[in-house]
Amino acid sequence: MLALIARARHVAERAIDWAAIAVFTGIFACIFMQVILRYAFDSPLTWSEELARYLMIWCAFLGWVIASRHDSHLAMTFVLDKAPRRTRAAVRIAIEAATLLFAWVLGRRGLQLAVISWDIENVAVPSNLGVVYLIEPIAALAIALYAAGTLATEGGVALNSIAKWNGTSWSALGSGMNIYSDVDALTVFD
Repeated sequence: MLALIARARHVAERAIDWAAIAVFTGIFACIFMQVILRYAFDSPLTWSEELARYLMIWCAFLGWVIASRHDSHLAMTFVLDKAPRRTRAAVRIAIEAATLLFAWVLGRRGLQLAVISWDIENVAVPSNLGVVYLIEPIAALAIALYAAGTLATEGGVALNSIAKWNGTSWSALGSGMNIYSDVDALTVFD
């Protein structure tokens, strides 16, 4: 079962990566075609600017999900880095709890907006406006899953990889969500 969950996560993450690549490529193609057709042929497209704007919305949300997965958001941690370990852990938990709350609000509101806008046709692009807003609940779900996963860690060490000493060797203290039974790191708790 855990191997299936790990495989599903891997597939979902690769799908998000490829979607981000496709969306960014679409933005580039729209803008490139618009510039070429406008200045080389004096015949601009009527829909490329609107499509590029909608793709940029999707690109921003997909980028947010990818940055959350890699924990690479911009953060000023110089004060927190000097704080005691327990303070750092408490702040990290508060940040992830706030992220969960924000993801819930964004997902709920984004889903409402997508449903309300589903019957509204775009002006230049032949699709409905609900498709544009559909990325909000999708991204909110992914962010909530990453935040919940981060809450299951302490200091970057997965709680399911805490070890015990049996007198001769170290072993994992339980299986948790980890599909491996190896000890990833050792830490001393006060």
